[in-house]
Amino acid sequence: MSTDIENNMHQYAEPQNKDDNTMAMLIYLLSLFSGIIGPLIIWLIKKSDSKLVDRAGKNYFNFAISYFLWTIALGIICLIGFFFLLTEATALVVIGFIIIFIAVLALFALSILQLVFTIIACVKYMNGQEYLIPLSLRMF
Repeated sequence: MSTDIENNMHQYAEPQNKDDNTMAMLIYLLSLFSGIIGPLIIWLIKKSDSKLVDRAGKNYFNFAISYFLWTIALGIICLIGFFFLLTEATALVVIGFIIIFIAVLALFALSILQLVFTIIACVKYMNGQEYLIPLSLRMF
């Protein structure tokens, strides 16, 4: 039984190369400065050369798309709160303010988390470890 587990672990193990680690880390680091263009270029060029870079690229795009979708959802919630403000009912106006306040706080927290998780991913990939950022939906 333990040999099956060990075989599966070695099946995914890949000899780590400093260049591969650096390229995987650069996918996340460049995203801070170039949006998705830098990571896309590195991933498209290096994905066939290294499984780590391929996984890092897929994880990055899962992260980028997921956090974009979370931002859209929170924006829609803000709009719903805004529509509550347009009503004449005092209770709905108060609820609208509360909804907008919570959604704006969540957007602020999401942007901070995005920065923190990107830095953590840079460190993990530089050490040759795969990292899936929390709240990322698996699409690739």
